[in-house]
Parts: sequence; C-alpha cells; structure tokens
Amino acid sequence: MTARTIIPNMRAAARTKLLSLDLPVSVTGAVTIAGAVLTASGATFVTDGHGPGDYLTLAGLSAGNNGTRRVVGVTQTVLTFADAFSLNETANSSIISGYMPEIAWEREAFTPVPGVPFISEVFRRVGGKPIPFGGQWRHDLLLSLTLQWPSGQGTLGIESMAGRLLELYRPGTGLSFGGNVGKVVSADASPLSEESVWTACAVTASVMAWTAN
Repeated sequence: MTARTIIPNMRAAARTKLLSLDLPVSVTGAVTIAGAVLTASGATFVTDGHGPGDYLTLAGLSAGNNGTRRVVGVTQTVLTFADAFSLNETANSSIISGYMPEIAWEREAFTPVPGVPFISEVFRRVGGKPIPFGGQWRHDLLLSLTLQWPSGQGTLGIESMAGRLLELYRPGTGLSFGGNVGKVVSADASPLSEESVWTACAVTASVMAWTAN
C-alpha cells in the first residue's frame, strides 16, 4: 500500500480496535429493584468487573428502569446506583453490561450531552515525513483518545476506562487495515484534568507503520 493510504487505514484499524473493547457483562436470573438498589442473589458483579463509578446499561427490566445508570456501590449481589429507578419491581431476568461511551470521531460532527461521558478521537502523523527504514518507509503516528467524564461524580469511572484503553492498545498490539500494517510501540494516560463541567484524561498510543519504498 502507498503512503497516501497509511493515515486513513491506520485510523480505521485503531477505530475497529476501539469498537471491540471488551466491557463486563452480567446476565442474571431474578432481580429485585427497590429505590436505587438492584439485588440479584445469584450474581457475581465484582467478579464480573463492575465497580463504583462505572456506567452500566440495563435491559430486561420495565421500560422506565432500562437504560444507562451510574454505579455508586457494588457487592457481589447488589448494585447501588446514583439515582432511583422509576418503579420498584421484580424481574425474571436482566442483562447488565458495561457502557461504551459515545465517541466524537475526528472530523465528524458531534454535540456532547451534558452529564453523559464521551471519548474524543484524533489520529495524526508525528515527526513530519516518513523515514527510510530497512527497505521500507516508516511512519510514526499518534492516536489520542480524550476521555470526558462529567465532573462532580468521582474519578473511578474515568480511571477505569483509561485503564481498559491502555490494555486495549498495549505496546506490541498489531493494527492492520486495507493492506497497511502497524503496531503500537507505547501507550500512556495523562493526569486527570478537572474543570467545572468535565473531567478529562488523554490516553495516547504511539503507532509505527510501514509502506514499501
């Protein structure tokens, strides 16, 4: 593939990787809803990877109780949410899954919703022109994913997501799309930046890719 394809193809590879992010899922039997508390006697919420600060998406409940909610407390069998449910109920089954934030893709229109987490993506070349390397051209690229979490809700949720992204793009991870091949050579997360509306954390991955001379 040519140098002209390297940016769009490596961006597409990084996006495919992001959309494959493995989020914790719990499938439970009977659950009881009371106030802001969900109890499932056979659940293993902590083992499944749920934790305070996470946003979870619930399905299989009454319409007013389904949707995305923020967790403030977790035991193996009990989830406590920041806000009360619409109604108390006992449901026969439910699916409780980790929440994938909305993504503000580079060069695509996006309007943040107040109080709803999102991730902003930028993918670019660094260091100017490609470098001759072993009979090929080496391209140094940078993926930047800026996590934006509502301020005033603690930092466990954003820190947990940053950790998941660092694992997703750990050094040595291969990226390929449309005939172009690259790999992640380093990944890092910035300190949290807390402002009045949003708390931000930038997760960056340095990518090395190659094209033929």
